[in-house]
Amino acid sequence: MNPKTFIMRISTTVLIVFLGILVVQSNAICSVLPYSDLGDLQYEMPGGISLEATSALKKGLEAANEGSLEEAMLLLKEAILIDSDIGYGYLALGRILQEGGRIRESNHYFREFIRRFSDDSLLFWAHTELGRGLFILEENRNAALELEIALTIDPDYLEASILLGSVYGLLGNVDKATMIFGRAIEICRENAKSDSRNSYRYNLMMARALNLMGKYDEAETILREMTFDDSPLTFNAYRQLGTALQGMGRFEEAVECYNKIVLEHPNTFGIHVLLGDCFLALGDYIRAEEHYRKEIDLNPDNPSIYYFLGITVALSGNRHDAHSYYAKGSDMNPRNKLFPNFILNMVALGKESEVEKWLPFALQYHSEDALTYYVAGWFMYRKGDFTAAYSHIQKSMALLEATAESDFIIGSKSALLNDNGDMLIKVGKYSEAIVCLSQVVELNPTDQMAYYNLGFAYYLNKQPYHSIYAYLLGFESEPNVLDALGSLSIEGILRGEF
Repeated sequence: MNPKTFIMRISTTVLIVFLGILVVQSNAICSVLPYSDLGDLQYEMPGGISLEATSALKKGLEAANEGSLEEAMLLLKEAILIDSDIGYGYLALGRILQEGGRIRESNHYFREFIRRFSDDSLLFWAHTELGRGLFILEENRNAALELEIALTIDPDYLEASILLGSVYGLLGNVDKATMIFGRAIEICRENAKSDSRNSYRYNLMMARALNLMGKYDEAETILREMTFDDSPLTFNAYRQLGTALQGMGRFEEAVECYNKIVLEHPNTFGIHVLLGDCFLALGDYIRAEEHYRKEIDLNPDNPSIYYFLGITVALSGNRHDAHSYYAKGSDMNPRNKLFPNFILNMVALGKESEVEKWLPFALQYHSEDALTYYVAGWFMYRKGDFTAAYSHIQKSMALLEATAESDFIIGSKSALLNDNGDMLIKVGKYSEAIVCLSQVVELNPTDQMAYYNLGFAYYLNKQPYHSIYAYLLGFESEPNVLDALGSLSIEGILRGEF
């Protein structure tokens, strides 16, 4: 099994899920300090709230702003316990819990606010934050519902719009997501011109929307013109600049941006998954693993991080440990777009009973994923059912035809085509293997194993001179790798003994 098959899936979830965005979910939380946006909300405390409860609330917010999150949570819970009508306490506590990675607990307080204060002026904000939490948990349809409600209450709330666009992108409704992002960008652009006092904030939000649309160069242009200081908004600007650079493949520069945040706020929600993704793309699996583990410590409720940790460990050569991380992510959300990696790893480990259990689920909920059918084909081949294997490989090939190379990290489409070509050889479909593998060498002219597979397919199809030519092209692409293997193959062909 070509290890590159593991890499190709990086492009289909929290990395490059929608229009090329890397780690959409990390952009779900946009503020480095969790309560900074609470201060921007105009909220009048309702009458009748006791002084004791109000005092606990204020102390809780002060503790949060000083970075004492545990103390802040205790004080805010105390305020709610003293007076259950202190609505702002539910919002503040929910937001702080959310930024601390305790998403399910956070969602509880937002739901309580919505239940108790249905006519409150901040109801739109509670629905937005509940939507954000559901988005982080990958409950995207429920997230969309909450965000739609928020925008029904306040159609101009940009944060809800951008989150909703992200959710629709992950749900596959690209047209609607693009429309939402486009409208948000226009509003930000106009507001930045008319409201000079808040132009920095609007430009930052516009850059964020551009990043989510995959327009990284435009986002970078806006961000490079902004002033960088030590304010919370500046740290958000570093996050967005890092996202833009990461989206353009400038991973080392992105790491520099993210490290500026980590230096001041090492426990920032979402930043370590971005660093992990950069190091994974750079092939530094040790540091990628370190950051994914750190993110799990901060945010144990996000299934995608367990999948990415599994990918990283698998690429490091330890599939058995990878299996436990895949299993954890799958238990939390088997509909995650990285789920086919879990099946792939089980097939590689020979866990047939587990594959039998999970493969039907993968085929049902990941039916648009070319890797799903490749894995199914590989598994059926190993069981000796060549007919079923061929049927799955045909479906994988059909899906790949509709997939652009730009939808993958470099080389990934050709890697899956190569694996499919190898499987077509195994099931005796040599002519189709030749067509498939010819696409691989066209996409990636330096893929020496593709030339080897192509040469072998030609030989089995009784085209020895084409076979020799394919091996010779392989020598040119990477002579040190195929020299011995290819020379033996050519010698065998010429003698008719291959």
